[in-house]
Amino acid sequence: MCAFIHAGFAGLSLVYGLTLNGVLVFFIQYVCQLANNIVSVERIRQYMQVESERPAIIKENRPAPTWPSEGKVELQNLQVWL
Repeated sequence: MCAFIHAGFAGLSLVYGLTLNGVLVFFIQYVCQLANNIVSVERIRQYMQVESERPAIIKENRPAPTWPSEGKVELQNLQVWL
C-alpha cells in the first residue's frame, strides 16, 4: 500500500519546518548571548573583590642608604656543563 501526501501539505510542512528551524537558531543564539552576559557580570563582580597589589617600593622595608658598603661576588668550584 502506497500513501501519497498532497502537495499543499508537503509545502506547508516545509515552510513550517524552515520557520521553526529559524526560530530555534535564534533562540539558541539568544540563550548563548545571555549566558555570556551572565558570565561577564560574574567576572566583573569577582574582579571588584580582588585586593589591590602592594606598592613596588615600601619605605619601611628599604635597606639603609649605606648598604652595601662594599660588594664582591666570589665563584668557587664553578662548573658549567653543556
